Amino acid sequence: MYLFMLFFFTLPLVPAAVFVNTSHQLEGILCNKTKILTGDLSLHLDTRITHQIRSNGVFCPVNMNHYSLTITSDSNDSFAVISCIPSDKYWTRGFAFYGTNGSLTMRGLHFTHCGTNLTTLDSNIINSTTSSIYFTKHHAAVLVFTDIANVTVSNVTIMKYSGFAIIAVNLPYAVFDYFKVSYSYSQKTDFGIGRGLLLLFFNRIARETVDASTQYQINISNSTFHKNSFKYLYNYTRYPCAAIKHRKLSNMPVVNGAALTILFTQNDTAPAIVRILNSNFTLNNEYFAGAMLIFTFNSSIDSKTIIDGSYFEHNFVLDACNGGAISATFFFGKRILTKQHRPLVITNSKFNSNGFGDGTTWMSGAIEMTVYKDVNDSERQHLVAISFRNLHFELNTSPNFGACLTVVSQTFPSESSKYLAIFFDSIVAYNNPNLNVKEMNKKFNPASLFHFENIFNVFITGTVTEPGNFSHNYGSVFELLRSQAVLKGHLLFNANIANRGAAFLLMESVLYLKKRLRANFTNNAVQFLGGAIYAVMNEDFKMGKCTFQYSCTSWELYILTKPLWLLL
Repeated sequence: MYLFMLFFFTLPLVPAAVFVNTSHQLEGILCNKTKILTGDLSLHLDTRITHQIRSNGVFCPVNMNHYSLTITSDSNDSFAVISCIPSDKYWTRGFAFYGTNGSLTMRGLHFTHCGTNLTTLDSNIINSTTSSIYFTKHHAAVLVFTDIANVTVSNVTIMKYSGFAIIAVNLPYAVFDYFKVSYSYSQKTDFGIGRGLLLLFFNRIARETVDASTQYQINISNSTFHKNSFKYLYNYTRYPCAAIKHRKLSNMPVVNGAALTILFTQNDTAPAIVRILNSNFTLNNEYFAGAMLIFTFNSSIDSKTIIDGSYFEHNFVLDACNGGAISATFFFGKRILTKQHRPLVITNSKFNSNGFGDGTTWMSGAIEMTVYKDVNDSERQHLVAISFRNLHFELNTSPNFGACLTVVSQTFPSESSKYLAIFFDSIVAYNNPNLNVKEMNKKFNPASLFHFENIFNVFITGTVTEPGNFSHNYGSVFELLRSQAVLKGHLLFNANIANRGAAFLLMESVLYLKKRLRANFTNNAVQFLGGAIYAVMNEDFKMGKCTFQYSCTSWELYILTKPLWLLL
């Protein structure tokens, strides 16, 4: 008897299992009233039926209450379909899961025709009084996750949706694996309602979170973001681009990209690391950014975004802003930096045909990045480092500068600061921009592929097996304005065509040539001067250096080039 009782009391707690096999059963469980979990619960959805969520324009709120909830299909190889049934109302329904602890797992689900306005949700769930960014009455979503300790979304599809597919707020640990978001609805309004996946981090002070995490971790892997697009009325309101918008104000409404938006606004003790791995972003467009918007605003925390093994194709910005694939803005303000920050790392990824879309006249380039910082002379060099490694750029388009990448340091005062460094390792750029875009005939002035402005050091490097290779491009490969570049290792510049400086267009800028540099310039051509390098140096240029600097007294330098042209 004693052994039996010991065995009985040591059994693990098993979640209550509910098999959902009628069309309105799921709505009855989650939506008829606020659901407060009183224990672990597992919902198994029948894949042979459509689980209907009737439309009345409000959220279905679920309080996790420290417990775990699993919503899964009853088959390992089929999706359970959850359909929000449209009516004559503007919105259908959404689901909000919240709680300071607990865990949520969604697996094998297909959401369609869902999304409703956030005004139907308790404001304490979604907004924070301490945050510098807030939601407006127009924003909507299909799913809302806030403060849940552990979230897993696996083999989940959200299609034909309104607003954001998911709003994830202050998730200590979350995994999105084989997650697909596509075909967003757009009501053709002149205001933004949201789109794609939103990751938002703000202060915990007003959230009353007891078990505060030392670090947020979000992993997005093997996921697809396809045809999330913004359509607007002909007389829509023209808003300033996101970076300009936030520079002027202390708090702002949420802005978003089409597929993925990451907003870092926290000032407490929890940094965030977001990893995007082996994922695809195709045919996405929005107003402020194309596929992805990364924004660090009034945050004193060393958060970072890591993108690896991902693919970006045919993403573009709808009008007047830049960054068809990725737009990133980092505000450091008046912070005194004491340790190195690496806010963005992009590796082993490809960018193809970004920056333009059918029926649009604006061309935005592939990646745009802006860093804002008040200059402090006491800060050490390279305290902010942004890394690009093993990237491939092809057919990305901009009408003037930065067809592949634009990086600008906005310092206050405007003198160049030493805090920012760009690492540019083993990059391939081939056949940029796309000269077959018909709008190019009207606006094309091919200034550059990679534009760096006010950057203290741009490290351009390559190896024997993976050289930096820049071939068959139209426009100067590198355009540097009030910047310094360090050339190291193996670099190839072949058959590039530009107005001047087919490889390098230097304006008040300096090149450092490292020991054993092997830079090969062949068959490059220009319309004006500087077949490989064109440099202009003003008399009052404050660096006070020659255009070319050797980095040490013992050097080996190999350069094969057409004539160099300098204006001093």
